[in-house]
Amino acid sequence: MDEDIKAIQTFIPEEVDSKDKSDVGVTGRTIMVDGSSYIFEIERRKAIRWTKKGIDSGMYSRELMKNVELAIQKQSSSSITTMDLMKVLNEAFSNTKAKGSSTACICLFCDDTLHAVNVGDSGFVVIREGIIVYKSKVQQSRFNCPFQLGNGSTSDDPNIAEKISVTVIAGDVTVLGTDGLFDNVHDFELEAIVNLGVDLWESDVA
Repeated sequence: MDEDIKAIQTFIPEEVDSKDKSDVGVTGRTIMVDGSSYIFEIERRKAIRWTKKGIDSGMYSRELMKNVELAIQKQSSSSITTMDLMKVLNEAFSNTKAKGSSTACICLFCDDTLHAVNVGDSGFVVIREGIIVYKSKVQQSRFNCPFQLGNGSTSDDPNIAEKISVTVIAGDVTVLGTDGLFDNVHDFELEAIVNLGVDLWESDVA
């Protein structure tokens, strides 16, 4: 594995007592500890179609995710078990006015189940005991043309989003990423990176 690949933190659910009131998310029998990892950039990819028009498509994706956050906050007064991710995505999409387009993946952990809505070739994997046991499917109209949300005439809307539910157990690691990750890092490489991160995390807390 390339020495430039640095695993910093990972997503690690652990079994806890239901009375645990720590700051991490607690649902069902497990907690989810969140964090982030850095993987060096293998290939610089640009949204060429928008760049040629003088548009930074990153503005759309950032505004979309900010609106996702705001939509979740609106629903935060209700139980996490009743949070509607499709409603969150629809509201965020409706409120995003920047030019450009973006794939999207939103995940919610509740009652030992990972719920998600996914558009395009962003997505996630679930790794159990060092092996990928679930990987979300790529949504595309044809090869290398993923579905994308946006305000353009040829862009897609949230109706094409795939709703996903995956059962998880204590010790599972969930990795979310864009095509920048999944197109450039093979599954066996991602497993190796995550396993290294788990080993580092366990050594830090031991």
